[in-house]
Order: sequence, then C-alpha cells, then structure tokens
Amino acid sequence: MDEPEADNPGEAQRQSKLSRHAKTWLGVLAGIAGIVGTAIVLIDRPPPPKPFTPADWANEANSACDENWGDILKANNTSHASTRAALDAQAAIGTADELPTAQLRQVFRTAADDLDQLTGQERMLKAELERIEVPKGHDTEISGLITAMNNVSNLDGALAGAFRKIADGVVPEGSYQENTDTRNKLSAEVNRRWSNLGASQCL
Repeated sequence: MDEPEADNPGEAQRQSKLSRHAKTWLGVLAGIAGIVGTAIVLIDRPPPPKPFTPADWANEANSACDENWGDILKANNTSHASTRAALDAQAAIGTADELPTAQLRQVFRTAADDLDQLTGQERMLKAELERIEVPKGHDTEISGLITAMNNVSNLDGALAGAFRKIADGVVPEGSYQENTDTRNKLSAEVNRRWSNLGASQCL
C-alpha cells in the first residue's frame, strides 16, 4: 500500500503569494474606482448659478421696451391727437366753430377710448418689467420705477374717465391743466429712474 504524498511546500507558498497579490490588486482597483466615481460626481455637478446683476436687469428691461415701444408710441400719438381735438372742440363752445352736441360728445368719447388704449399699453410694459428678476440689493430702485409707471397709467386712466364724463354731460373734478402738470412730473420721474437703472432704450 502506497503512503500519502507529503504536501508540496513550494506550491503552498506560491498560492499564498498569489492570494496576497490578488487582494492587493483588488484593493487598488477599488480605490481607483472610488477616485473615478468621485471625479465623475464632481464633473457632473453643475456650477452654482451666477448672480443676477443690475446690468442683466437693464438688458432685459431694454428688450421689453424694444418689443413694446412701437405699440406704446402709436397709442401715445393717437391719444395726443384725439385729446387735442377734444380740447379744441371744448374751446370752440359758444363760438361759430361750436360742434353739434352729438358730435362734441363723440369727440370726447374718442379721446377717452384712445387714452384707455394708451393706459393698456403702459400697463402691459409694466407687467413685463415686474416679471424680470430683481437684482439683490436693488429692490427699492426698481419698485420705485414700477410705482411711478403705475402712477402715470392711473393718471391717464383718470383722464379717460374725465373725458367720458364730459361726453355724458357731467362736469368732472379737477382740470385738464392739473392733470397735465402732474403727468409731466411723473413722466420726468419715470425717465430719471430709467436712466439711473441703465435702461436707455426705455427713455
């Protein structure tokens, strides 16, 4: 009967060394994988957003004015012409140029309708400006502009209401001259604020 063969010491030593090498390599590969994974996360992470600056606001405001300016200018010119016609018709009352009552009323209704159109265009622009992000630290300046623009459109709306009352035979409170003086002051404030904010296309 044959006796069992003795274990080969050299073979066992080689296997032990192979196991150590394998563990070492696996550890290295795991480390590399972790580094690569971290790098991918860092690369894929988006950079923080840039702050919205006053210059950014001015650019968007200028674009809004460019888009709306043609309609505002047209409405403004139309309302000026019809308002002038209403004032001339009022001044002619009691003279040879006095218009018949029905025609006089229509002149004032037209002036009122045109002022309503102007008011609507002014408020459309104001609404677009309100949708623009406000740069940090500039809330007061921009809200001041929005308020001033709102005051102008409210005044134009009030004048339209006064003309409509005249067309209906009712004497409105105040006077056209008072309205004009107040509007000129408000318009100057709006333009000053536009200029301070860098929105040159809106002047």
